[in-house]
Amino acid sequence: MLDELIYDNFVLVDRIVSEYTAKEDHNRLKLHSLIASNFLKVQYPLHCIKEDDQVCTHGLMYGLGDPSATARTTIECNGCKFVPFFFDDLRTAVAAYLDAKEGESGLMDKASTMDVINICEMKTGLWRAQCVRASNQRKRIRALHERLMRECVEKKWESPREIIVIMDFKMKFQPQYYRQKHTEHYGKRGSSWHGTLVICYVYDPVEKKAVRVNV
Repeated sequence: MLDELIYDNFVLVDRIVSEYTAKEDHNRLKLHSLIASNFLKVQYPLHCIKEDDQVCTHGLMYGLGDPSATARTTIECNGCKFVPFFFDDLRTAVAAYLDAKEGESGLMDKASTMDVINICEMKTGLWRAQCVRASNQRKRIRALHERLMRECVEKKWESPREIIVIMDFKMKFQPQYYRQKHTEHYGKRGSSWHGTLVICYVYDPVEKKAVRVNV
């Protein structure tokens, strides 16, 4: 997901900067593109892990919640504000360049170029939503583990009473053959599959603590 929403996305952004903006704008826009992509890749995932964060753009109490909740905070994040600032700057530079080159062949029309930029900006929003969703998911799973460990010790479970099942998509399984047909060599190969982890807790009377068991 990081590849499609950030890496590949900003490769396209840099291509737009190179082909659809004036040369005097290239250095500034490419630097800002690098800053925006690095912020989203490295800093933003660290921003959305605080439960008491009052910033509406990455606080867990606001992410994936009631949209009206964002009206109750005025705290802002300069890093989060930089991403839309960059895309607004890019749209302005592209519009000025295409207006100056109007009538020349080989260039995309302004509306189509703006649509591409809007899609690129939308993908950055999808990446931020994914980061908040994953952070909320980890929070809930951690709370579930803590509850099971506490109840296991309190009730001295000698055998599991509840289990946690985590299913995740794996890479495609590539079968191996002694000989390979042409259609298998050039066509799509592999089978999509999922892995499942079953977690439970049992009471250890010697150590007097909950022991985690993975299956």
